[in-house]
Formats: sequence, C-alpha cells, structure tokens
Amino acid sequence: MADSDLEKAIELMEEALARLVDPDDAVVAMRLSHALDLARERREASRG
Repeated sequence: MADSDLEKAIELMEEALARLVDPDDAVVAMRLSHALDLARERREASRG
C-alpha cells in the first residue's frame, strides 16, 4: 500500500470512528479503533 493510500485509509477510519457514537456500535468502534492504531503504527514505521 502506498503511503498516500495508507494516509487516506487512516483519514477515513478517523471519520468513521467519529460517527460511531451509538452504544450499540461499541464493539465496532473498539475494533475500528484498534485497526486505526495499527495503521498509525505502520505509518510511523514506514517513515522511519
């Protein structure tokens, strides 16, 4: 995945996470948050 693709994926995950405010979405939000953390770690690792 190109850096720009990863950046876009992170941006979209952040937007999606901000929309998951319903308590029924808690599990989805938790998993998305974990995926977002992993994507951010990958971005940082690729920088350096």
